[in-house]
Amino acid sequence: MNNFLHIIITEFNLRRDWKNDKNGQVVRNEAWMQKRMKLFTNFCFPSIENQTIKDFFWLVYFDTETETKYRNAIDGLRGRGKFFVPKYVDGHDGFQRSFKEDIRSLFHEGTRHVITTDIDNDDCFNIRAVERIQACFNGQAFEVVNFHNGICLQIEPKVRIARMYNSSSPFISVISEIDQAGCFKDIRDEEHQNWEKKFPIHQITDDQYWLQVIHGSNMMNTFRGRPVRSLGILKKFSVDPAKIDAASYQFGREMVKYLLSGVYRKTIGRLRASQLN
Repeated sequence: MNNFLHIIITEFNLRRDWKNDKNGQVVRNEAWMQKRMKLFTNFCFPSIENQTIKDFFWLVYFDTETETKYRNAIDGLRGRGKFFVPKYVDGHDGFQRSFKEDIRSLFHEGTRHVITTDIDNDDCFNIRAVERIQACFNGQAFEVVNFHNGICLQIEPKVRIARMYNSSSPFISVISEIDQAGCFKDIRDEEHQNWEKKFPIHQITDDQYWLQVIHGSNMMNTFRGRPVRSLGILKKFSVDPAKIDAASYQFGREMVKYLLSGVYRKTIGRLRASQLN
């Protein structure tokens, strides 16, 4: 048995200050919940379920106001593996109060370290992500680990796919020793973009290990990156091409748009520089 405990954390429909998505649509209503459950079961869940290493727990936090029909669907997912641990809490504040104790409740007698990893409920991990994170563990007291390379997949209104890079991504992991009082550092101690400002980061660059799904109800994320030639890359994230309109993807069109946008940005930059001189 490992002397570390690996926890993946996801928030789902918790009440908090956000009332609208990036397009101004109301969040947490019936339409939003239906769509989020579909995204979760089609994209996020399979990518975690099919990890090459199963030695982890995935704590997914749902609001106590979650309706019975969704609780039943969540219970159905629970039957697909012990790794999936749904929790019901009283909004985001309830999550903040309870998640550390939820992690401690999973300690076994030999637990000396905790690895915490974040993922949003509509995103995916490479099926080797957990294996790759755990390979970084060598008994260190503290380390921040980042998956530098990823994929951006837009699924509506048309399919687009691109490579992305982020030196302090939303998919960071924190390795921490547990002190004598049972305290440890975790991924929620900082906003993901702040980790690199405060600590050295172990960058993993040998593959794309995360996939952001872009759709009409993202809170903030938008499509960006260099187009990918083939949708075959989705296999490593356990994404079923039948779940997207794969036939609508045109690599040539997207690459032309990407290249032209780069020329446009450079041209504007030169014009601005000339105006300053």
